[in-house]
Amino acid sequence: SGAIASAPLYANGVLYFGSADGKLYAVDAATGKQQWEYDAGSWVWGTPLLNNETLYAASINNAVFALDAVFGRAKWSEPAKTGGTVNTTPVLVAGVLAVASQDGRVYAFDSASGTPKWTYSTEPKAEIFASMVSDKDMLYVMPFNNRLIALDGNTGTPKWVFTTAN
Repeated sequence: SGAIASAPLYANGVLYFGSADGKLYAVDAATGKQQWEYDAGSWVWGTPLLNNETLYAASINNAVFALDAVFGRAKWSEPAKTGGTVNTTPVLVAGVLAVASQDGRVYAFDSASGTPKWTYSTEPKAEIFASMVSDKDMLYVMPFNNRLIALDGNTGTPKWVFTTAN
């Protein structure tokens, strides 16, 4: 089926979104005409991220993609890989692309090449369902373990942890 689970990204008159049919789409917002589609191989659950002319997205089969936003062609030689399902929006921080995974880890990749840069594992281990946010060189992660964690975007090292009540 072609179910859509997240909000589309709107930029420059184009709607970008993933579907359960395993494809990413770019659709003209004024006409509804498809501009391109990209076969991601599995459901793209989270909202894509656009930075300049690069569209970043991740699928539930652990793959992370960088696409040319105009033509829908892959910019990396192959998708980057995580250790678990990704259903959140990727985030840019400190020059890397960070992706939260349901395996309880945050993966950071070089945004230009997809090369792994660092990995952070939640403690105690917990799935990450919430999208992350960033500010300059800080990345804020909310795993499903009553914590809000501030990570250094350059290294993945925790700077502080806030714990909520049980």
